[in-house]
This record gives sequence, structure tokens and C-alpha cells, in this order.
Amino acid sequence: RVCEDYVARPIHFMKIDVEGAEPEVLAGAARSLDKSAIRRIVFEISREPLLRMGHRIEDVTRPLRAAGYSIRSFDGEEILGTPDWKFANLVALAPGH
Repeated sequence: RVCEDYVARPIHFMKIDVEGAEPEVLAGAARSLDKSAIRRIVFEISREPLLRMGHRIEDVTRPLRAAGYSIRSFDGEEILGTPDWKFANLVALAPGH
């Protein structure tokens, strides 16, 4: 909840690289996500670290999509559904950005 507790303005860019703990980071940022206070989030999907932490790919993509974020590849292609990635670098964009 660092974003919510210490940052009063919108965050323009956030990078998440936590080796499978992405769902915990997103849960901690839930209020900021719901307010679209984080404009762009760069994150990595790595299936094996997620599985070791007891998570699935959907545990990363679901909270972002629920908050209205679109998920895109680095070349700008929107990712729909949940592909069975082994590894991917992605960008989540807040609504309207």
C-alpha cells in the first residue's frame, strides 16, 4: 500500500518485477488501480515463479482487467483472454491512457 499511503498524485509509470508475487503487489495497489491512479504498469509474466508462489497467470491479469486496464505487448498489441505464456513482458494501461 505504499502508493496509497505515500503518493498523493497519479503515478505515471510503475515497474513490477517480483518473481511470482505480482498478485500480492496488485492486491496492495487495489485502491490505486480502481482509481486509475497508476497510468502505466510494466510487468513480467513468468509461469514457473507464479506456480511456485501458488498463483496462475489469471491472478495477475484479472485484477488489472477488473480495474479497466488494457494489457498490451511491448509492440502495442492488445492481449485478450489469457494466453498460456511461459514468459512475457507486458504493459497495463489505465483506462483512457
